[in-house]
Amino acid sequence: MSLLRALWRYLGGRCRRQEYWLSVVALMGAGWTLRFLPANTALAWLVFFAWFLLASRRLRDIGWSPWICLAPIPVSAAAGVVLFLTAERQTKVALSYMPLTLFVLWIGFWTVIGVWRSKPSTVPTPETQAEVFG
Repeated sequence: MSLLRALWRYLGGRCRRQEYWLSVVALMGAGWTLRFLPANTALAWLVFFAWFLLASRRLRDIGWSPWICLAPIPVSAAAGVVLFLTAERQTKVALSYMPLTLFVLWIGFWTVIGVWRSKPSTVPTPETQAEVFG
């Protein structure tokens, strides 16, 4: 099997809870260390896409569409608009609550997909496949 094909299968695969939480810790550590690097734009984008890759693999494992991993983006934007519009003239107040609101939304999303039960795989195991052929 070629390296590219193995990588493609990994990207299209599933992510169990243990692998998910270990990856979350690793990505949080990577994000934390990126704060101390002087020119980290490309690496920050790489970590950002790694979060979505992790979410899509986990969502596939729990039986949901991997596209749901993009849901926090419009929800965060809508929360920002609501905060900004409800602050009236106190824009500094709205802007001060924005990071906390985004943090709660994103942590909620990552926690929900992390604790949700995995769906059983539909791929036949070698034992059940052997039973078919006798």
